[in-house]
Amino acid sequence: MTSRSLLLVVVVLVATAGSACGARSGAGSSDEYVSRLKEAMGRSVESSDQLQANNDLVKEVAEANSFRDMRRTEVEQRLGHAEVCGQSDLCARFELEPDDWYYFVGTRAVAVAGRVPIILFGFDQTGRVFNTYYLTVN
Repeated sequence: MTSRSLLLVVVVLVATAGSACGARSGAGSSDEYVSRLKEAMGRSVESSDQLQANNDLVKEVAEANSFRDMRRTEVEQRLGHAEVCGQSDLCARFELEPDDWYYFVGTRAVAVAGRVPIILFGFDQTGRVFNTYYLTVN
């Protein structure tokens, strides 16, 4: 993300240290969220409505704690290969470790700005998801 002035980024930390009181009410199961996220990750974003749907989805997935306590291997099995944080500015915003992960949710042609929502996962020392973060774009 190099053109920050062109991108409205909404950054929300979803603290998943406690229980998800009510976060899943009426919204669906963890497996359903994982399935919807995987599908959205591979879909081309062609309209503002599709972009908003992906924005809404990353927020819902994070707030529902859908990946809470999943091991790295399970996340990768369900979503595919992730981007590793390394020393990226994106991950530094959330104080993530270099070995934490993120995924782009959707694809866009560079001619259409190329930006899509992102979901990020912080792992604990045992390799389980303990925090989920997301970025939305407009």
